[in-house]
Order: sequence, then C-alpha cells, then structure tokens
Amino acid sequence: MRPSPAPATVLREIIVPLRAVMQHAHKRRWCDVTVFDIPSQPKGRTAVMLPGQVEQLRAEAAPHLQPLITVLACTGARLGEALAVTWGDYDPIARRLTFHPDITKAEKLRRVVLTPAAAAALDALPHREGPISRTQHGQPYAVREGGGHIKTAWAAARRRAGLPTSFTPHTLRHSWASWHYALHR
Repeated sequence: MRPSPAPATVLREIIVPLRAVMQHAHKRRWCDVTVFDIPSQPKGRTAVMLPGQVEQLRAEAAPHLQPLITVLACTGARLGEALAVTWGDYDPIARRLTFHPDITKAEKLRRVVLTPAAAAALDALPHREGPISRTQHGQPYAVREGGGHIKTAWAAARRRAGLPTSFTPHTLRHSWASWHYALHR
C-alpha cells in the first residue's frame, strides 16, 4: 500500500479483511467481538464527460494520444489495460479487443466489441507489432503501477480543450459506463 492511503483504500484493503478474520474468530469463540473505527468516506461526485467533450479532448491531444483516448472512451478500459493490449489482442475482422486476466484488475478475461470509431482509430495506426499504444517517440509505454504514463500529454490536451482538472483518463471509464447504462438500461 502506498503512503497516506485514501480512506476508501484503508477500508477496502485493511479493515474489511481484518474484520472478516475477527468475525470468523469470534464465531468460533476464539476471541471477543472486535469493533473497528471506520474512516469517514467523503461524498464525492463521479465526473462524467459528454461525447462532445471527449471529441474536444481528442482534437486537442497529441497525435500519439488520440487513438488511446478513443479506445478508452469507447471500451471503458482502464488506462493500464489499454496500454498493455497488443496487436495480438485485436481482431480486426470481428472488431474485438481482448483484455487478458493478467492485465485486468478483476483478473478475468474480457472481450470488448469495438465501436466503429475505436476500430477506425486502431486500423489507422502505422505499426502492427507489440503494444498498440505508443509514446510520442513510437516506443511502448513502460510497465509500472500507479499511473502517470500520459500525465503531461493528458494535462496539456485537457487544458487546450478547456476541460476541468477533475477530468482524468479514468473519467473516460466512468463516462463509458454512464453512456452504456443510458443506452441499455
């Protein structure tokens, strides 16, 4: 766990597992009931971008970032997932992208049928080997945890598009989920 974790992280990664162990022990009469102080959770708003805002962002992004923004907005993928997929994970005939368990947070295989815009963005890329997403120098992104891969390029595109600082790459995931729900509820 990182230093100074958020209250939700403390709850999810420390308190919930400990509470489960202690409840199990209490049921077996190995110990008394243990009560944990739960950190207060801030009431936040989930930021969601409108389709026009995504188009503004994409138009203001550096050329190497434009296909990635399209894929994130059209698949609901996490940034780390989108950066890890390779050309072997893309089926251009079925217009499908496969996210393997080793790159997904839930560690489950996920196949996504691409929208025409996402497929067109991938089909327009000049290379066909290795990772699909590349840096401005044409190199694969470094494998690392914690994000920050596209921080500078994202901030510049967001600023040029006149969008709020609350819009992060993860906002595209929330946006996709909101759009999907609105269309298929």
